[in-house]
Amino acid sequence: MRLLTSLYVTDHRARLSARHGSLMVVNGDGSRSRVPLEALEAVVLVGHAQMTSEAVAACAARHVRVASLQGNSRVRYVLGGGLSGNVHLRLAQYRAADDPGRCLSISRWIVAGKLQNARRMLRRWAWDASQGRRHRLERLEASIAERLSWLPEVGDGDTARGFEGEATRLYFEGLKLLAFEPMIACRGELEGVGAATRRPSHDCLPLVPGRQTPRSRAPCRPADPGGSGTGQCRSGDHGRVCPRVVR
Repeated sequence: MRLLTSLYVTDHRARLSARHGSLMVVNGDGSRSRVPLEALEAVVLVGHAQMTSEAVAACAARHVRVASLQGNSRVRYVLGGGLSGNVHLRLAQYRAADDPGRCLSISRWIVAGKLQNARRMLRRWAWDASQGRRHRLERLEASIAERLSWLPEVGDGDTARGFEGEATRLYFEGLKLLAFEPMIACRGELEGVGAATRRPSHDCLPLVPGRQTPRSRAPCRPADPGGSGTGQCRSGDHGRVCPRVVR
């Protein structure tokens, strides 16, 4: 399976080989597929899929990373091409790391970019949110904007990174407000419907149409405690909630 610039080999009996600047994938059923190396940046082998040494060498020569995963998605190994080091660039990076002023300047730019991205996302979420959630999202966005205005006056890198941590916390509060609270509210509404029955259910799914559960298939008693006998659901009522239980 090819996804963008990555090739995922999920067939446990598949075998990869190199041929004329391409990877030839032979699946366990005998089917073949050819993928040009120029269009790849990574190859992921899942399970017992195998790869020849010539294919590994071809990927390394073109700087295509090769990763092997176990069946439970645990990484076995990751291979890559050779690294070309730039000594002057590395020395400049070490000198910048030893200079507190350079570190502070770089930290300000990086943190400012992250805060701006968080503000844009909260503002975008507030456009489509309901009135109550929109007000709370706008307050979170204003808090991040306030910390962004304080950033030029920061005197050390630790304080700038502290602003980044606070902005991240506010961002995830907005994400929780957007994603999880509607799910909790929906579950509460469904549990409220279940609470009106004679035997309240802690599962919010038995009332979903088309879903059969052991409780919906079991014989039901009349909702009226004064009823006589134990009624049975009709044959056509299996697979949905009995009207007497809902009432």
